[in-house]
Amino acid sequence: MRLCYHQYVQNDVNVALSRYDEISPRLADAFWDELQRHFKTIRENPQAAHFETIPYRRVNLKRFPYAILYRAFDDHVKIVVVKHVRRRSDYGLKRRFT
Repeated sequence: MRLCYHQYVQNDVNVALSRYDEISPRLADAFWDELQRHFKTIRENPQAAHFETIPYRRVNLKRFPYAILYRAFDDHVKIVVVKHVRRRSDYGLKRRFT
């Protein structure tokens, strides 16, 4: 399954990485590794996650207070947002792919 990322997802991730890197580079590395593991899981089984708000599915990171919201299609998955769980519940849901 192919993953597509909204153009702002890189910024979402960079902000989180910067925050954790200020605390500890090892913590930033741990965040990155967990994020990549979840992307791999989504790619392998996109239907496994629960719906946040239809049609968006949500995967929560285990160690970090972040969530990945995405839409699953027959041949690909669109990652819409990587957000802190304390952000507004609708944060990122109005993002459109171009």
